[in-house]
Amino acid sequence: MATKLISKAVGVHLAHETDEMIWRLVQNLPWGAGDVTGVVLTVPAMVMPKIQMPPLPAMGHMDYGDRDFKAVMVSTTFDKSQGKEFSFEMPIAKAGEKFRMEMDYTKMSGAQGMPPAMSSVVMIHRGDEKRTYSLYTNKKKYMVSDETDEGYYEEPDVVKTFVAKETIDGHPTEKYKITITYQGQETQEGFIWNATDLDGMTIRSEIDNATVKMTSTLTGIVMGTPPAGLFEVPVDYTETSNFLEIVME
Repeated sequence: MATKLISKAVGVHLAHETDEMIWRLVQNLPWGAGDVTGVVLTVPAMVMPKIQMPPLPAMGHMDYGDRDFKAVMVSTTFDKSQGKEFSFEMPIAKAGEKFRMEMDYTKMSGAQGMPPAMSSVVMIHRGDEKRTYSLYTNKKKYMVSDETDEGYYEEPDVVKTFVAKETIDGHPTEKYKITITYQGQETQEGFIWNATDLDGMTIRSEIDNATVKMTSTLTGIVMGTPPAGLFEVPVDYTETSNFLEIVME
């Protein structure tokens, strides 16, 4: 899992979608002082598409194996078309079929400008429930994506070719060249480093093509099952299917 890019850098597509929604609301509003009489704007109900995110972080290709753990994903992405670099650190946790990742956009270099309501997002994938929860912590709201939803994450075809043995952050690894193919999309190529002392867990991934170069590394790896509460929606959160409730309130 974790192969499909989150628009080359985490959250970039979210910012674009937000800009589009705000533009749709304000493009026809009058500007300037205007008359004394106020105009009451009625915002039409708009049910936005659910944000479809991969169950695991899309930072190149990361095979986390079967063991439970906590770690911090450190990733750097260079967008060659724009000449911009994005970097971030993202805490992640895995327990069986459950996975959690935390994204704080205020700490991601090159990804500033996110609306405050969306600046802190937690993704919880529950394989046992076949759904993913998107938690917007600043609003205490969440959205749900089911595996039956159109556009939900699908596993790609991955082909590995052994390259060499290398040591990464003290872990003995096997380096592989990989090709990744999603249905209906172009094939991506890159490298992964699987730690032999961690049952073959991928601890580094690199993709370098015509448009983007991305390197992701797991740091601070702690093996063992994380607390169960990390994979639950807090009781004081409210579910919504209307994206405007998150962005505009």
